Amino acid sequence: MHDSVRHGDQAVDDWDRHWLDFSAAAELSPATRYRRRLAMHLLSDDRRDGPVRMLEIGSGAGQFAAEFLADAPHAQFLGLELSRTGVDLASRRVPAARFLQRDLLAPIGAGSSLPDGLDFRATHALCSDVLEHLDDPGLLLRHAAAYMAPGCSLVATVPGGWFSAFYSHIGGAAAAQLFQGKWLKAPTTSGELASLASLTNLGKLLAEALASSDTLVKGPTTTIAGQQVVELKDTTKNGSLYVATTGPPYPIEIVKRGSEAGHLLFSRWNEPVTLTAPAGAIDLSQLQHAG
Repeated sequence: MHDSVRHGDQAVDDWDRHWLDFSAAAELSPATRYRRRLAMHLLSDDRRDGPVRMLEIGSGAGQFAAEFLADAPHAQFLGLELSRTGVDLASRRVPAARFLQRDLLAPIGAGSSLPDGLDFRATHALCSDVLEHLDDPGLLLRHAAAYMAPGCSLVATVPGGWFSAFYSHIGGAAAAQLFQGKWLKAPTTSGELASLASLTNLGKLLAEALASSDTLVKGPTTTIAGQQVVELKDTTKNGSLYVATTGPPYPIEIVKRGSEAGHLLFSRWNEPVTLTAPAGAIDLSQLQHAG
């Protein structure tokens, strides 16, 4: 779920708000991670002998870019993203890649030249979890083709319908039909979802994420989601902490780079949050005991 804004008489997705609120949570989604692994497998089967130029259509906060360049560090990578916030997050997360804000539902202009003098023709491309949001996905793909070389290998994924590929993979056809579209609940002290419990305890989460280090280096100031911040770089762990430079020195973002790349974005400090547990959630512990 994500927020929408009004554009004339039509509601459109607010992707800047989406990436601010849900980018960290999206990385924990097992279905999203499964589709990323599947895309990596399909793209690795078709690596050319020559240089690899990877295009991601809808690059989000840079999760796939980090994984791809960890596996293919000599490749060129270009991410196209509608959200300015997504571009900013991805650029900080994967400095070796290039990310541009693009509305691929709008034509890029006459002729074959690309915006900003960019000369990039991809040998490989990925469009994951994008097409299902569009009324005319073919239009986006036709415009994205301007960034692809002849013979470019394109992988496209969308979330599974009633018969989810992810749930089929981990539990077979019966699990796909049982779990699709449902909330899951599980104990916080044991089981496969126990590791997520720390995300609900802010004090514990910050204590683990902000553990002291002897190798912190002060970096430049920048802006994250409208907040001016200063970077504190951990050269040993290949990560950075961004702290607000105005007002209380709250942590704003934690970034981990490399093969285990990830990030946490903190916003709405001291604002109350009300959550309502969904009705009809499936209790995984009961299923395990029944089996």
